[in-house]
Amino acid sequence: MQGGAVFIKKILIELTGTQRYGNEDAMIEISTFGTIRDDGAAYVLKYREEPEPPAQSVDVTVRIAKDESYVHMTRNGGATGTLLIEKEKRQTSNYSTGFGEMLMVVYGRSIKANADEGRFEFEYDIEINGAVASENRVLIEITPAE
Repeated sequence: MQGGAVFIKKILIELTGTQRYGNEDAMIEISTFGTIRDDGAAYVLKYREEPEPPAQSVDVTVRIAKDESYVHMTRNGGATGTLLIEKEKRQTSNYSTGFGEMLMVVYGRSIKANADEGRFEFEYDIEINGAVASENRVLIEITPAE
């Protein structure tokens, strides 16, 4: 995935997300097909989450800057929202849950983008009322789809 040329490629996405709330850990694993596109400045991954009924599907776009400065995630469908993670910066984000809108502060701890190895990783904290509510880590591994 070198060279900066624009391309769209079908991929298998293996996503593992971990969240730590105090002393409790939660994990989510998603395996789905999607696409990756290199737009010159960032890698753009697109995929669909298919939750259990009656929940509606969600189209997810993850934009990971090649210079590892930010990750921008948007969700549209059954759940909508935007999450901007900037390395070593705090950002205020609105996020829609099944229970309503939530305003939160996101602090980006680290971002790693290695498209040649098919591995993207980012860590961030979510703060509510000035206190860390959760520590989060997302690992996305991709392989070409057959």
